[in-house]
Amino acid sequence: MAKSAGQNVAGVVISKGTSVDDIPHRRDFWTHILKAINTEPRDADAIHGASGVPHAFHAAGIDEKHRRLVVVSAEPDARSAALVQADLQAALPDFGIVVVRPVLASMQELAAELTRKTGQTSFGARDLERLPKGADGQISQDSLTPYLEPIFEVVDQWIRNARSLREFNLMHGFHQVLDQISQIRITNDGDGFQLDLSRLLSASPSGVDWRLGICGFPLHAMAEEELSVIDDGRDNDMIREILQQHDIMQFFYPPPDALALGLVERGLGQVRVDEQVTRARKLGHPRGQMEIVPPETRLTELMETLKDLNYLAEGEISYELTPEGEAHRTTVRYRPREGVVSKLLNRISVNIDLKDLFRPGSM
Repeated sequence: MAKSAGQNVAGVVISKGTSVDDIPHRRDFWTHILKAINTEPRDADAIHGASGVPHAFHAAGIDEKHRRLVVVSAEPDARSAALVQADLQAALPDFGIVVVRPVLASMQELAAELTRKTGQTSFGARDLERLPKGADGQISQDSLTPYLEPIFEVVDQWIRNARSLREFNLMHGFHQVLDQISQIRITNDGDGFQLDLSRLLSASPSGVDWRLGICGFPLHAMAEEELSVIDDGRDNDMIREILQQHDIMQFFYPPPDALALGLVERGLGQVRVDEQVTRARKLGHPRGQMEIVPPETRLTELMETLKDLNYLAEGEISYELTPEGEAHRTTVRYRPREGVVSKLLNRISVNIDLKDLFRPGSM
């Protein structure tokens, strides 16, 4: 079928098209998420940014009140999704652009499962030789079952969850898996190959996402019941609670106190919280509820309150995290919400780099 001419939404050209997908999927999953975060879903297939390149997406919603556009990108990797965010932001300077990338698989999870079963993080030819063999001298299927069954269960969950997408693309999932297994180190110790999973075990499947300031949506980690509640769409409060539990809601609405701790830990010890909350809002992330300090705490009093609660201490020139502050950060540091911290810091870094680049005598 031919595509329609398209529509113009808030200055961005959105082209309407059709898609055919015979694989069962939750058709309203992304629509209900967009509604739960207070955006108005738009029915379209692609958005053109400042470059003129059309960017495919699974869903998009506009929040006129907070002047933001939320896009669920169809890009398989974080770097491409981050480029989409930059291109759309250039096209819509008066809007905050927020990009979400569905993460369909977690090889870190499989590596952790294998490590739990074997008690080791490195595997080689000798490990295969120790497995029980049948009469024909070949490794028996029964000896592999205890290791493979949990892996198959996890992969089956990934496939079921991926049906939540508007279009289930098998190659999309393979792309993500291949991107993640690049963390596996392969060596030859003289007795054959050796696979070292150490780096994979410490590599979050959405780590690149939050470092680039986008939301790596952990679709792979969501329970069947959670997906069903979201797809049903009748209980927005329950949907928000699910997003909260996965640290996704805090990406869209960052708590100022948690945001302050993240900025201090990552080098902005002289942070002005009121300024950073304003910057976050302009980037598409309105202020969320406090989660550490009393809810009525003013932004101008926040750092002192965190200090009184022993989350922060004053160093010689700036604030520093205390052990209590570090403990809190440990629970959230590698979660989707961290993308807001990176988004703010990346903007500061870019501004500094550009000033250095165009300083007289630097070229």
